[in-house]
Parts: sequence; C-alpha cells; structure tokens
Amino acid sequence: MWWAYNQGHHLIMRDLEEFYEASGLKFSLDTPAVCNRLDFTLKSGHCEVCLADIGEKYHRCESCLGGHFVICVYCYNLGARCLKGSHTL
Repeated sequence: MWWAYNQGHHLIMRDLEEFYEASGLKFSLDTPAVCNRLDFTLKSGHCEVCLADIGEKYHRCESCLGGHFVICVYCYNLGARCLKGSHTL
C-alpha cells in the first residue's frame, strides 16, 4: 500500500483498499514515512527492493549485479540490505 501511494498509483491503491476492506484487514500509510515521488530518468534508477525510482541518495553494493545493486534510502532504513550478508553498502 505504501509503495503504491508513494509512487502515485491511485488505481492500485483503490484495489488494495478494496481488498483490505473485504478481508477485514487494517492498513496504514503512516509507516514507513511517505516520500516524494521521483520520475525515472536516465540519471536515476530503481530500488532493487521496492522498485521505486531513486535519485541521488541511495545505497549501492560494489559487488552485486556488477556494482549496480542499489537500495533506496527508505528500504535501507527499513532494514533492506545487500544480496550477500557479508557485503557492505
């Protein structure tokens, strides 16, 4: 839900809200904190965890995916890390 909201996917949000309500589940947009949507450009990429577009701030592994494994700050703050536990970001 947070990812759909964060990326401005209103139709996905509507479908998720309907699913949550029909299932009797609760959802919250409070956690994690909502960030501004970034448009994908050739200078930006996407987070390998949540697939959200990222800009200048991110964490990158020099080894995984030929040095192209990047995690957005938000996923990193939620505990996401590299493919190999021994690698540092």
